[in-house]
Amino acid sequence: MKLSRRSFVAAVTGSMAIPGNLKGQTLWLDTAGKIESLREYVNGDQWLRVQRTNEGHYVLKAGIGKTETIKLERALGVKWYRNDGIIPDGQRRVYWNTYEHVGNSDLLFRMSGSIKDSLEGEWEAVTEVRNDIDGFRMKNTFTRKGNARAASVRVHAVFNAPPVKSFTMIPGAVYNGNRADIVVPRGYNPMLTYDEVMQRESRKNRRVIADIPRQDASTWWTVHLWGHQSASASVSAFDISTKAGAHVGFARTDGKRITGVIHTTDPDIPLNEVVVENPCVRERRYRNCVWQPSSDKPWRFENGEQAVVELRLSSVVAENIPSFVSAWTKERELRRKGKAPGRNSPNPPTPNVIPRSEATRLAIEWNNKSLWTNNAYYRTIHLNENHPREIINGWGSGNMAYWPMLVLGSDEVKYRTCKTIDYILDHGRAPGGLFYGVKLNTGTWISSDGNLDSMWAMNALTPRRTTDTIIYGFPIADLLLSSADTDQKKLGEKLDKALLKACEALQRVWYKEKGFPFLLDPHTEKSVWRGSHGGARALSCLVTASTRWKNPSFLKTAEEIAAQFVNTGLSIGETWGGPSDIMQGTTDNESLTALTEGLCLLYEKTKKPLHLKWATQGADLLSTWVLDEHIEFPKNSILGSNGIDPFGAMIASTQNAWGTPGMCVNSGLFLLKLYEWTGQERFMDMLSDINRVAMQMMVTENGKWGTLEPGQMTECSSFNDIPGDFGHAYLRPATWPVNSMMLAEIELPSIYIDGKKIWNLDHMEVKVQPDGQFKIFNPTKHPANLSIKRRNGASERIRLMPSESKLIPA
Repeated sequence: MKLSRRSFVAAVTGSMAIPGNLKGQTLWLDTAGKIESLREYVNGDQWLRVQRTNEGHYVLKAGIGKTETIKLERALGVKWYRNDGIIPDGQRRVYWNTYEHVGNSDLLFRMSGSIKDSLEGEWEAVTEVRNDIDGFRMKNTFTRKGNARAASVRVHAVFNAPPVKSFTMIPGAVYNGNRADIVVPRGYNPMLTYDEVMQRESRKNRRVIADIPRQDASTWWTVHLWGHQSASASVSAFDISTKAGAHVGFARTDGKRITGVIHTTDPDIPLNEVVVENPCVRERRYRNCVWQPSSDKPWRFENGEQAVVELRLSSVVAENIPSFVSAWTKERELRRKGKAPGRNSPNPPTPNVIPRSEATRLAIEWNNKSLWTNNAYYRTIHLNENHPREIINGWGSGNMAYWPMLVLGSDEVKYRTCKTIDYILDHGRAPGGLFYGVKLNTGTWISSDGNLDSMWAMNALTPRRTTDTIIYGFPIADLLLSSADTDQKKLGEKLDKALLKACEALQRVWYKEKGFPFLLDPHTEKSVWRGSHGGARALSCLVTASTRWKNPSFLKTAEEIAAQFVNTGLSIGETWGGPSDIMQGTTDNESLTALTEGLCLLYEKTKKPLHLKWATQGADLLSTWVLDEHIEFPKNSILGSNGIDPFGAMIASTQNAWGTPGMCVNSGLFLLKLYEWTGQERFMDMLSDINRVAMQMMVTENGKWGTLEPGQMTECSSFNDIPGDFGHAYLRPATWPVNSMMLAEIELPSIYIDGKKIWNLDHMEVKVQPDGQFKIFNPTKHPANLSIKRRNGASERIRLMPSESKLIPA
């Protein structure tokens, strides 16, 4: 039998897993000897078994029904470090060697093990297992006995699911067992050059993974997530064949508690292993597992000092993979209610910063003051900033900004917006109808002259530039066509024709290039770099176009796009290709957002149950990119000093694992539609969480964050160690989150009511009165123009001054 390196290590350490399938179950060979079951504990439809080997060791197994999903064997471990923690110096793992049944209250049993130090002394580890609200909770207390030693204590859990068919999730940052072709250690914003793309294409490499998350390209697949984010990780593995999975959840806690997670898989063995480690040591592992020193050091444990690692073990069976995220949504609800491990009270309310209507007003005011040029168009970059990019179509800016400015802006703003749209239609389109992505300050639109050597080329040649321009061009055209102003009506007709030509070009590219590539030259309509789901928004464009121009071929193409993207992405838990300024191959939330939106529009058009199922699965997977907990930032950090609570921030990608304010670039209206179609509250929960973050990240009047001015917004909050210290923000301007917030202002209600259920998508307070009416209170220092919507009913608007309240009928 051929053994991988991992197999050999497993055999030496006491047990070896042999790949094999018997009705979807993994076959185990326990080299430690015969296993005897002592006791089984049941929590709902989940079970936990204590077993003993003939050598007196104890093993824990957990599962659901007849399916075993998780195994803890030789689970207790310590890793030592020398030179005050700069270099690792070995590790040791042991079984539990005592077992005591308790059965008092919720405490089921107690186990213990002793770990001999490699030099002198030992570590005593005591494990207490309790019934939990959704599974079982393990509290592992490690006590140092002997001289002080720099070390990290660890708990090892093995998921019984084949890596190729499993999903593992860590809040927001999704890692799906994808092996990299190349691992490149680079800092933030490692933009690909044209030459690098050509090298990737020539070698048929699909994936390039940069430094975050830490992933090596050896025979093991490994992801290391360290620091504050991983302190609250929830890791899940699910086997598609058995439609069952296991979930290990653990919370951020104070003191010397959980601060790091390693997840490893091996392509030759059907196992996923999670190591929960304490305290934090950032191992930066690159190709060939080269050790990179880190400023972080493991804790130096004095004699008698303790560390605690808490885990929550739960299992789940899902009928429709990948809606297995039911485990995730349960975890999210527990955190929301303050019932997750490590928390004893509900999360505090989101800080009342500024109403969405006022934040939108500030944003439009800033745009009009800081972006208008003598050339009669709005730039994307501040007039005072000497930047090579003057106009961006799609993604960062473009029609998703012009539409709310047309709806909400002054007459001057509306006039200037129309001039900008007219300029883009005259100069920013390729002959075939696709839109160019970027106009440089030299007057050149990238790729219009065939030159792809610009450093911004890889940033501009994306299908989503055109698809973003189209999808928000539709409502702009409708608004202009309905105008009584002759010039606006003519511009609407011009835009409408351009949108039709662009949709025809998308359809042509789909069949010529056999899909949408990651990078597409809009001038030649040829792929620069194939693959990805970066063109997922074409689905939305063509579904809408099929109705707009009564063209059934557009709908047929849209259904083909949906089926392919579901097959190559959603069904395996992976979509990638959204952002183009990071090393691709990393999964991201942006392409998944676009795909889910498109699936919702497709269902709205066809009413086919399969399309609704796909849309629901997409939204479920999207929830794994949403921060599900309250974080207490250091008081001296930017986020901490401003009282920011990004509960609902979205993680950008597995590489840029920070919290972003809103969807890029989308209001999230499709989640509201999903709720109205299904009645499943988690969709509105998620939408409310996401929407309330953006206004916290905006600089208000008389304020300033670094170089950010009132009306500008930071694009990320750091609850990891990237892009800066924990609690700091990325203090450079970003247009896309501002645009997402403005889209929410015109597409989404401030308050959504369904019977007695209320969702607050703004920074208001809403309470149900004894007579059934709703009392809405404005606790902010700013006036608020609010839209109130009832499910499947009419909308209304009310205005509240600071500290004012109003009653509205049920």
